[in-house]
Amino acid sequence: LAQARQCDPKFAVFGASHHRYEVGPPMDLTAIAEFETGLGIKLPVEYAAFLTQVGHATLTGRPAAGPFYGIAPLTNTKSCLGGKNGLNRMPVVRPNMSGVDWAEETEWFQQDHETLSDAAYDEAHMREMERLYGGLLTLGFQGCQSHSALLVTGPHKGRVVNIDTEGHKPCFAPDANFLDWYERWLDEIIAGKLLTPQETWFGYEKTV
Repeated sequence: LAQARQCDPKFAVFGASHHRYEVGPPMDLTAIAEFETGLGIKLPVEYAAFLTQVGHATLTGRPAAGPFYGIAPLTNTKSCLGGKNGLNRMPVVRPNMSGVDWAEETEWFQQDHETLSDAAYDEAHMREMERLYGGLLTLGFQGCQSHSALLVTGPHKGRVVNIDTEGHKPCFAPDANFLDWYERWLDEIIAGKLLTPQETWFGYEKTV
């Protein structure tokens, strides 16, 4: 992180002016355990290691340094794309989903729901969001309707995926786990790759 900040003193990398390459104090194991118990999940070991050995959100409440606008606080009430009730579900989102697969999974969102009352629509929408984005913990905000998320259940647990809640098909980062993804972000800053104006957003050039 210190090297990245030296390479980007003017915070030219997208989102760097927001997190400023800073992280807050690490979380203790008790706080991690309480979070996991409360939601019925077990965090991927790589992400838990980052939180307990590297750092968490800053003391001023800003996200910790990380891709895009940084790594959001673990206890943020908006940390679950499918709502907290969906976090321990088996995920629908998976690598190499075809366009047909995704269209089938999002069919409800494409339908006309004008016959539903507002209350009925809200209830059905929440249920579908829990199903569609179950098992995904939000890592951070990318801008507009885009987020970085982490699978915390299922056979692909630990993988990072780019999510657009406007309905576009999810794109998985190629990295095996959170730490590989995070370290590649730092490597690309230090190498100057993410400092070029023509560079695409981190993690979208090699996705599945």
